[in-house]
Amino acid sequence: MVTHIELPDLTQKELILTIIKADMRHVKLIQGLENAGASVDHFYSDLNVIVLKLLGFEQSVRKDEWYALYDKKMAALVNLTVHDFIDGINYLALDFYNELLLQKIKQGNPIKSR
Repeated sequence: MVTHIELPDLTQKELILTIIKADMRHVKLIQGLENAGASVDHFYSDLNVIVLKLLGFEQSVRKDEWYALYDKKMAALVNLTVHDFIDGINYLALDFYNELLLQKIKQGNPIKSR
């Protein structure tokens, strides 16, 4: 039996923020499993590729720098307690989204509206 789920209408920004939050949850979970001694080498998502593509970073000659920035920001989540992470995920995602956009503008790679 196939069940169809009706997706809400999201702006591109809301879609990107939803994906960033999903990736943040995934990264935080993986960090916890890793700290508990689990082998997590094959359990990383590729949501960063989707976020950066939606933001137009795949056309950048500096896309490796964008991936490094993305990975660095995600790695910093290890410093947050689970409580602080849960309470602040909306702010964290929005802050990260804005940081990506700001870096893109600073490097002369204008935002393309879709």
